[in-house]
Amino acid sequence: MRRWLMILLLASPLLAFPVSMLSGRVWISPRAVGQMILTPQEASIQPTLQAVLWQVRLPRILLALLVGAALSVSGASLQQVCWNPLVSPYIMGVSAGACFGAALAVVLWGGGYATMQGCAFAFGCIAVAITSALSQIRGDSSPVSLVLAGIIVSACFGALLFMVYLIADPDKVAQVVYWSMGSLHAASWSGVIRSFPGIGLGVVLLYAFRWRLSVLSMGTEAKALGVAYERERILLLAATTLVTAFAVSVAGTVAWVGLLVPHLVRLILGADSRSLIPASITFGAAFVLLADTLARTVYKYDLPVGILTTLIGAPFFLYLLRRSRTAWV
Repeated sequence: MRRWLMILLLASPLLAFPVSMLSGRVWISPRAVGQMILTPQEASIQPTLQAVLWQVRLPRILLALLVGAALSVSGASLQQVCWNPLVSPYIMGVSAGACFGAALAVVLWGGGYATMQGCAFAFGCIAVAITSALSQIRGDSSPVSLVLAGIIVSACFGALLFMVYLIADPDKVAQVVYWSMGSLHAASWSGVIRSFPGIGLGVVLLYAFRWRLSVLSMGTEAKALGVAYERERILLLAATTLVTAFAVSVAGTVAWVGLLVPHLVRLILGADSRSLIPASITFGAAFVLLADTLARTVYKYDLPVGILTTLIGAPFFLYLLRRSRTAWV
């Protein structure tokens, strides 16, 4: 049974892809989609439908898959590295720091993917460092102290983000605010191409180290097994910050995915990182894709996908906070 569940989670993007491809306010029949994908030169389809598929829907689907994979694998890795079931890129303040950095790049330097990604990564690293330092002020880093430190850091960067809104060009404020809510409405092939290297590198690195994450989850006791604990911990924290920063730079703050998805996978498959990491990558990609599909079809205007993930993830966090007093599955 567990084997079939693993296969289902790994195949979930393939199941979500056609659902998202066929969904939208502009109806495109499955036959037309097949013609445009398999025989684009011979397809006698209206140019408008071809533009909707190739220039709007397909890049948005691919970007949703990248963002979902990045945030979920980041959350799963952070939970193992920090030995804490309550952490995620959002809770650790990484998302808030990266969002502030990307927004600052837009306001001060006019944006550009490279500038936004660089600033997002830099401030994401700063957020992680501050959160880790604050959580150990009293000499230990309990789950609750780490969460409280992350909330403090997120609140500070949130306040700084509001300051960015105040100094921004009025013509850019609405765009930056909508993006910071977590939205894929501006997805493009350029965004997919420029986001793939950073997200791909981080995801591959975290996947390659999946067998080490179970050892690192033992905390400093891992040193007794010959593990270079501090060095590997810093490397993995940098990788999680990298994928989160690149995801935030193109989609804003899509909150709670990094907390919700790894826990759902853990409930289904268990806590072994060798299965947790790959399943989190694929299921996270499918989760964000389906959430974004719902966000762009449920109302006449595109809703920020971050709103939907927050409405789902916040109650789940309260459940985990209550559960963490007794056990971590």
